[in-house]
Amino acid sequence: MRIGLRQSILKNTFFYVVIGFFSAVIIARAYIYFGGDLNLTLSGVTLHHFFYGIVLVIFSGLASFFYYEEKFRMPRLKYFLAWLFGLGVGFITDETSFLITAGQVYTLNQYNSIQNAIAEAIIMAVILFMLILSTLRIYMSAKRHR
Repeated sequence: MRIGLRQSILKNTFFYVVIGFFSAVIIARAYIYFGGDLNLTLSGVTLHHFFYGIVLVIFSGLASFFYYEEKFRMPRLKYFLAWLFGLGVGFITDETSFLITAGQVYTLNQYNSIQNAIAEAIIMAVILFMLILSTLRIYMSAKRHR
């Protein structure tokens, strides 16, 4: 069976994590840029969107354990859970400046700060590097088994 680079990318579960990650960051940034507020306030307690990320990471992580049960084996489910995981990691990453300042006075200027942009750029670069490595691993493994 011959597998090309494109098929290697599409078979790579981590590819869907990356798609979810960038979707979350782009959606969060665009929504806030246009005046929206992703944070939810309940009884005076503000839930920042990294909490949504934590819930998505926990849910997708726990649900992925069920994927290994024979009756739950569906390829699309595996890719959907990977996408949800990436979405959660993206929401968590988008709040890096909030996490770095330990939730002290947090303003829109901090959210748009250069330090936050640098931290997010480093995280994005690492994630893209991991995608490249994992895709090459799949591609090279398929070439060896030909």
